[in-house]
Amino acid sequence: MNHPPGSHKSSLRTMLDDRQVEELIRCANNPAAFAALRKALIDGFLNALDDERRAQAERLQAEIDATRLTAATPLRAFRQVMDMLGDRTDALEALDERMKIVEGESHASTSDTKNANSRGDML
Repeated sequence: MNHPPGSHKSSLRTMLDDRQVEELIRCANNPAAFAALRKALIDGFLNALDDERRAQAERLQAEIDATRLTAATPLRAFRQVMDMLGDRTDALEALDERMKIVEGESHASTSDTKNANSRGDML
């Protein structure tokens, strides 16, 4: 793999090496071979994670697999998975923004305390 599994900027090309991508392309017309290779690649990715991240990723993969199985068509499954991942991305971005605000408040509070202590306001 070109980038660590936990990297934020990833795509199929960075998650898989060229040989793996070529193999997936070769299996495109053989559903059984494609499914077996897909499972092996996903399992390999999951097994490379630490225990906590692996548990989170396995839950996400189970949700993706359930969505794929219950969707009326492959296109609907794709759209539902993309919506699900988009919702999670939006939630993570909102959390990231909130953390930046909290960290900014924390830094400001620490600076205020240091300034007050240096003036003798807080003893």
